Amino acid sequence: MKNNDRFKKNGQIKKNWQTILNFFFKYNGKAVIWLLLLCGVSSLITVAFTYLLSYFVNVAGSLLRGFDGAAWPVLGGILLLAVVASLANIVRSDFTRKVIADSTERIQGEAIQFACSDDYLHFISKEQKDKHLFLMNVSNSTNQAILNGISNTVSGMVTILGGIGILFFVSGWVAILMALVMLIACFYVENNNGHKLMELFGNTITESRKLNYFTELLTGNGYAYEKSLFGYSEPMHARMKEVNDEIISQKEKTTKRISRNTMLFRLLYSLTYFIFVLCVFLSGNIKDAGTIFLAFSMTKNIVQAATGVGKSLSNVYVQAGYIGKFNDYLEKGTVSRAGQSSATMSDQVCPGKDEVIAVRNLSFRYYENPPILKDVSFTIHRGETVAIVGENGAGKTTLANVLLGLFGSGGSVLVNGVDPYEDLVAQRKESGIVSVMQNFGRYHGISLKDNVTFGEKLTDDLKEKIGTIFGEGADQSLEKIMGNEFGGIGASGGQWQKLALLRGRREQGIVLLDEPTASLDPRSEVEVLRNFMQEKKEDYTKLIITHRLGCTKYADRILVLDHGTIVENGSFEELMSQKGKYYEMYTAQAELYQVS
Repeated sequence: MKNNDRFKKNGQIKKNWQTILNFFFKYNGKAVIWLLLLCGVSSLITVAFTYLLSYFVNVAGSLLRGFDGAAWPVLGGILLLAVVASLANIVRSDFTRKVIADSTERIQGEAIQFACSDDYLHFISKEQKDKHLFLMNVSNSTNQAILNGISNTVSGMVTILGGIGILFFVSGWVAILMALVMLIACFYVENNNGHKLMELFGNTITESRKLNYFTELLTGNGYAYEKSLFGYSEPMHARMKEVNDEIISQKEKTTKRISRNTMLFRLLYSLTYFIFVLCVFLSGNIKDAGTIFLAFSMTKNIVQAATGVGKSLSNVYVQAGYIGKFNDYLEKGTVSRAGQSSATMSDQVCPGKDEVIAVRNLSFRYYENPPILKDVSFTIHRGETVAIVGENGAGKTTLANVLLGLFGSGGSVLVNGVDPYEDLVAQRKESGIVSVMQNFGRYHGISLKDNVTFGEKLTDDLKEKIGTIFGEGADQSLEKIMGNEFGGIGASGGQWQKLALLRGRREQGIVLLDEPTASLDPRSEVEVLRNFMQEKKEDYTKLIITHRLGCTKYADRILVLDHGTIVENGSFEELMSQKGKYYEMYTAQAELYQVS
């Protein structure tokens, strides 16, 4: 059993180092080879510098007797090495910054792709938010830690080998023994400390997100008006302090353990250094002042380098845990859309020739909560205008997210013959569906034109409609960026909302609007909805979720959701004549808004 455990442990160590090196060379590229060579050369220069100093001490002799002629070339060599060493360190620092910047960009690119491709339901969950914070932490710190660790290891090993080669004639094998003791001891202590810090990060990641959230509440401008109106700064700050105190408490416990381990190592460090210097002096090989200087200086360099290598290797090795999770999240953390619905494909009903949306026996729940949608079935034909209505919590927005492929579900959902959830990016093009949601985006820092087209061609129709929103001069402002904070075009809430609505007017076969007019005044809201629903275009299918029931009479059909099920399905006249759920909602709103 002990042999099996040993084999497993050795296998895991080998696997961890393979993970580290694969990650390291994948994101840093060939440029890192030159960086490591530069680190080695820089350390070799430092070793040579120390040796020449000790030689200079012997050759120069006493300043009272004047310099010996042989001292000048040595002094020149020392000055030259000092200049070269300084230049090498400058080049190394600049090269390191470039490699880190390039590699961080690559890693963050993968993390962003992960965010963009992931299941929206999971993206908004606590677990997924923790994953994203973890991924960004890896991109910002892990590769840099590995790069610095491996660079310092190369530098340290060159210093150790060079120092042992020089001291071997003074101390014999004692120098090798000293270096090994320091390497092993430091690696053990720092590896133990590193795992404690990794455990601390995992235990406090959710609290750290909370702390960031409360900091944004108190210092950001998103809720500044409510902070002023309701005076919630004090209670929010108190809650923020509670979260911060919890993080500090856990950090203090970890710091005490690390400090204890570090203190014991420092004692070992001092003892090892003392014993080695004593052994050198007792060896009888100290014959002159230069050798004394060399023994002290090189011993110190070897001890420090061995300590640094042990610390660097342990720091790098600890990163294997972070990299393992990073790779696991990228490979398995996203929901695999491809083939997601393959088990139920045989149950899916292929739509008819003019059926653009076919939903059969659709059910959906958020995690372990009660179902939001229950056995929903309906069909929407090409060119139809369909309104989806219901009370708050009926499942309207959830249904919209399923149709858009943002949520997976039980049952069958086909949009233009494809399941939009299987591959969100590819199926969005095939299904031809676009949407404007109630929480629409306000994209500051990009142009007015791109706020509508996102880089696609701007049609004359869209250009004309942008002009009606921003008035004269809109044509000259199309390439200007949006947002006062970047010195761009300022826009009211209503203008932003009208821009968002224009996104749904691009060349798409199916447009879905989910309560997209909340920032508009009632007159503009009714006008926008009426124009949208009355617009007729060949092969143009429209779905709208709205609380303005007066506008739904312009729809070809109305779907009424109640507690997750479709209770009514028909035209405005049909539903009003049934005097059911829709009739109740419509007449209640008519009394409130005086809908005629």
